[in-house]
Amino acid sequence: MKIDLSKWMQTYTEAFKALQGTHFFRVVTITGLLIILAAMLMFVVEYPQEPVAKGVWDAIWWAIVTMTTVGYGDIVPKTVFGRIIGFGVMISGVFLVSMMTATIASVFVSQRIKEGKGLEDVRDRDHIVVCGWNEHGNSVIQGLVNLLRPRIPVVALVNELPREEVDAILYRFKDIQFRFVRGNFTKEEILARANIKRARAAIVLADASGHHPIEAADERTIFGALAIKSMAPKVKTCAELRNPENKEHLRRANVDEIVVRGEQNAAILASAAAATGLSTVMKLLLNVEEGNKLWRVRLPDRFVGRTVGDLNTFFRDKFSAILMAIVTETSAIRLEDIMSQDATAIDDFIKRKFEESGKDFFSSGKGRVSVQINPPFDYVLTKNDAAVVLGRDRPAEASLLEKSLDFVVGGGRSEEK
Repeated sequence: MKIDLSKWMQTYTEAFKALQGTHFFRVVTITGLLIILAAMLMFVVEYPQEPVAKGVWDAIWWAIVTMTTVGYGDIVPKTVFGRIIGFGVMISGVFLVSMMTATIASVFVSQRIKEGKGLEDVRDRDHIVVCGWNEHGNSVIQGLVNLLRPRIPVVALVNELPREEVDAILYRFKDIQFRFVRGNFTKEEILARANIKRARAAIVLADASGHHPIEAADERTIFGALAIKSMAPKVKTCAELRNPENKEHLRRANVDEIVVRGEQNAAILASAAAATGLSTVMKLLLNVEEGNKLWRVRLPDRFVGRTVGDLNTFFRDKFSAILMAIVTETSAIRLEDIMSQDATAIDDFIKRKFEESGKDFFSSGKGRVSVQINPPFDYVLTKNDAAVVLGRDRPAEASLLEKSLDFVVGGGRSEEK
């Protein structure tokens, strides 16, 4: 079992900071001084009479055992004055040790209460932040469980649900480590408490929690996505809309995935009327609880420069999977890419003119994604390509298949920028 030392260190650091605001370290200091004083008196009083404590360390051992009321009985004072000292150490130890344990317990209890109320900051990394909540929220969480097991990351819920509804979610998904942050996810301070900058991905649902009207859900989704992308541009963000006319706002925010609720319903209804079985196939492909799922797959290095036909044969024979599409993701062009390696006066002049124009001619880091459904077998694969395959939920080589969040948010069609 691998121990995450960084997480342990973080836990101890948080506990240390929490105890700094109490009288804990003052009590510890008083306890330590009392132990030293009692040990010195014990040694001075008892040693000349009877060598009960044969050395200073024996005297310190006696003081610690007596103060904690353990009482091993291996060292016992023989003189009257020594017993008076022991009595004083025992009485003071009851109070001091009780104060230390009570302080530690109160800190942890307070932390648990804050977590339950959604007031504690999220300290995890590489977690998934789910902003907002609606009737499809449980399906989204179930999709994460099915697509990301066995290594299910921590899920941070950011919404304004009542406490009993949050407890019901935690009870339903007992295998997931949840963090709960209560508040309006459109505000940066709430997202900061969810540690959005260190998250793996963010899912923004059409929010129906709290007292916000469902008609204003798209507005909150747009504001929340803008806040996320301004704070953490590299965090993959998937957003759900109710009205397709609002997609342009999310595109401007550089949202990675846009899902419009119910947008695929027309296609399913038309296919159901045109040909029996087509609508069932489409619904099964979108059902995260189905045995066969869509997976985004990293290409093995040996397939770069080879054809789709070779890759299709590999997945069919190795995993009994069907190659559905090729996803090509190209990096955004930067100004430095078109400049010469040796900076010249002309290069400096061109760069200065671009900056003075105040316009963003070059992407700020977001690449372009294109998808080929049923790619031709003679297409030559590149290092920028990834595959989308249809296969069982437990591939033979889990290290090869990279599970994607592209198909988690139900009730709509995913649109990649």
